[in-house]
Amino acid sequence: MDEYLNKSIIKHAAQRMAQRNISIQAIKNALSFGNMIHSAGVLHYFLGKKHIPIMQRCGVENAENYDGIVVLVDSLSGTVITVYRNKQAQRNIKRKAKYNKKK
Repeated sequence: MDEYLNKSIIKHAAQRMAQRNISIQAIKNALSFGNMIHSAGVLHYFLGKKHIPIMQRCGVENAENYDGIVVLVDSLSGTVITVYRNKQAQRNIKRKAKYNKKK
């Protein structure tokens, strides 16, 4: 998990974390335990119900509170762009249009 401690968080993401009551620890857990989906030019890290037992076995306290957390990370710089909660996010992310950089 130490490799995820060096991620920088832009001002927008910090603002959204405060508004949505999402902690730095929640972001670290999403980056460590969540599913990574590359879509629309960014990396989406998603924590769902199936990740809760894994986190509990690894000693994460209150793991059930992290259900539905999504962290968007810039695929080039590794910067955290924004964070939000959506328990249906994985389905929605997979439906997003593909990002074509060659246009």
